[in-house]
Amino acid sequence: MELTISTDSGYVRFLLRATLIGLVILIMVAGAQTRPRADDLCIAAGTMEKGVFGYTQFMYDTWTGRWAYLLTHSILSSTEPYTSALLPAFLLTGLIAAWSWATGRFWLVMSAAVIWASIAPNLDETLFWSAGSLVYAFPVILIGVLAGMIRRKWHWAGLALVAFIAGGYIETLDLLLCIVLAVIWTISPRYRREILVVIFFTVIYLVIVYIAPGNTIRNL
Repeated sequence: MELTISTDSGYVRFLLRATLIGLVILIMVAGAQTRPRADDLCIAAGTMEKGVFGYTQFMYDTWTGRWAYLLTHSILSSTEPYTSALLPAFLLTGLIAAWSWATGRFWLVMSAAVIWASIAPNLDETLFWSAGSLVYAFPVILIGVLAGMIRRKWHWAGLALVAFIAGGYIETLDLLLCIVLAVIWTISPRYRREILVVIFFTVIYLVIVYIAPGNTIRNL
């Protein structure tokens, strides 16, 4: 009996997609074993003592200007250890959904997500640790949402709100976003109004980060 392997493009496509889905599920299952640690525990304790907004204000005044990150992590810390267990799956799903919506290329985005999760030098900090993933992975989801909103020419108020929130996690990514958008603005007139709105409100966030009292204290 001769064993043959089908080379039908539909069959191969099905196998590739099933493999991608399986790998994503495996990553999610691995993430479900995560537990709060290090900064997660400190933030949970601080939130219990001062409340969500009180702790966010305290950290802004004494440590960092990343107000959106502080607020998000403070809120999520109230549901530990479930946050740490569920956040990796949420972030990976969010990355795929946001950038699929932005680009219209679901399987390409899923492939990129799997490749990233496979070769990332420190996946533990960027996906499996709440404090790290909220800084490095979550804003990438929001930028994907922004890209989709720009592509569809959403109202400036919606763009402003998402841009302002997205800017509240990591400054280096905000600077890179502004540079990329500025380049697109110079070469393509199609989305200039939307790009200007995003850049304007991202810069406002950067100013808020820069003037945070915590920056001076942390550098002492």
